[in-house]
Amino acid sequence: MASWPKGPPTDSTGRAASGPWQGSNVRAPLPRPTPAKTKKKKPAGKKPARKAPSKVSFGRPGTAGKAEGAAAVRAWMAGVNPAHRPIVEKLDALIGDVVPDVKRAIKWSTPMYGRVGQGWFASVASFKNYVSLGFFAGTNLDPPPPFGEGHGMRRINIRDMSEYDEKRFRSWIEQASRIQGWGTVPG
Repeated sequence: MASWPKGPPTDSTGRAASGPWQGSNVRAPLPRPTPAKTKKKKPAGKKPARKAPSKVSFGRPGTAGKAEGAAAVRAWMAGVNPAHRPIVEKLDALIGDVVPDVKRAIKWSTPMYGRVGQGWFASVASFKNYVSLGFFAGTNLDPPPPFGEGHGMRRINIRDMSEYDEKRFRSWIEQASRIQGWGTVPG
């Protein structure tokens, strides 16, 4: 008997073909089409009421928090990981010291620092294992911060207070505040 790649040919009843016609054009029956599944429609009516948020939380990246002013940044700092709070508080104070006319805002749940007419020049973010100090025109800083995401953005990750280098951070903040940043800072 010959070996068939998909088994022996079958007759119209689905049985294996045998006898003198073996190897002829006897085909297996085609599978029957299955009816299309339809989705059940929900009855028309009122949509359920949305729950109001229980509290404003700026501490988690990706929650799309948005607010203006120093009070909003202080609220964000109060909600970060307690181990990171001294770092973010020192960074905020350092930025305010270096750039007295700095404008603060929360955008995308992250504190942003900018100057009217020059745009946002820095951001601070608190993640699980570190605090990130980012500069929107960081590739123009001398020396540039070590990490980058493209489009000029550079950042430094600070894991604990032993990595807090005020002299270096002050230099970057001074440089970044004098060059064109990202976006528009409201006056």
